[in-house]
Amino acid sequence: FDSAENGWVSDGNYSAVRDLVYERVETVIVLALPWRVMLWRTLKRTVRRLCTREKLWNGNRESVRTSFFSRDSVIYDLYRRRDKFLAEAERTAAELPEHIRLVIVRSARELDEFYIEHGLVRR
Repeated sequence: FDSAENGWVSDGNYSAVRDLVYERVETVIVLALPWRVMLWRTLKRTVRRLCTREKLWNGNRESVRTSFFSRDSVIYDLYRRRDKFLAEAERTAAELPEHIRLVIVRSARELDEFYIEHGLVRR
């Protein structure tokens, strides 16, 4: 962590190391977008990857069967865990140490504004 010149990012899905991360961060950003926005973006990204045959990790590619018709489907996973995603902002706010700034982004518009404010570019 200390060797990062311009900072670093950690995905919040790693709850096992969350305490280690909290010891080293200044700000936590929670994307608490509406479920319909997450679903739409996931669908678009999945269809794009299917059409372009984009390589993922270890050379894997998504397939129609696994993307839409299996228990391993990212779409199914998003649906199955929707309540967890919807409660993430409140859970984070309740457990976050006081010295850490919390930013909760609750809409696509707020996300666009966040990108502009911080000079970020979408890929």
